[in-house]
Amino acid sequence: MRRATASGLRHACGCAIALASVLVPAASAGETIPTAADGQQKEAPETIDMISLVRAWLDTFPEGDFDAFPGEVSPDFVLRLPFMPPGAPTEFVGRDVAQAALAGSAKGRSKLVFHDVVILRTEDPELLLTTARAEAKMANGRTYRNAYVMLTRIRDGVVVEHIEYLNPLAVMESMAD
Repeated sequence: MRRATASGLRHACGCAIALASVLVPAASAGETIPTAADGQQKEAPETIDMISLVRAWLDTFPEGDFDAFPGEVSPDFVLRLPFMPPGAPTEFVGRDVAQAALAGSAKGRSKLVFHDVVILRTEDPELLLTTARAEAKMANGRTYRNAYVMLTRIRDGVVVEHIEYLNPLAVMESMAD
């Protein structure tokens, strides 16, 4: 089994992360992938292309456009942003709450466009890791640029959790007058 290397992940997201030891390549339908907990093999979902679903998620979720997403978003969806600047919320619980927060954020900028996207499966068949860069033009005229490490949990085609790690300094800089 080929594992992702730490240097490859650093190149993809512009930051060093130590998750490479738990990453595995994407499994095709019917292939098996190991689980971290018990070492037993689990079958990859046969009807859901998880990589394509995460790509579609990246195109729609930053704008809060959950209705345009080809999968579903759980009513109990949780959005976690643990590295947001002080004073900013770091967790949004519930589909409607997260959607409203993202749509509100999108009003202050152009569409957030991701590039240099790398999506990897993990040993947990529901969890995908994404590294990417993104940028948008803010309403104040500044350009927002950031590097991201994201964990997206999709259960039976339904997004149930999204955790996004980003540089809070880039957020603060883009909002300065």
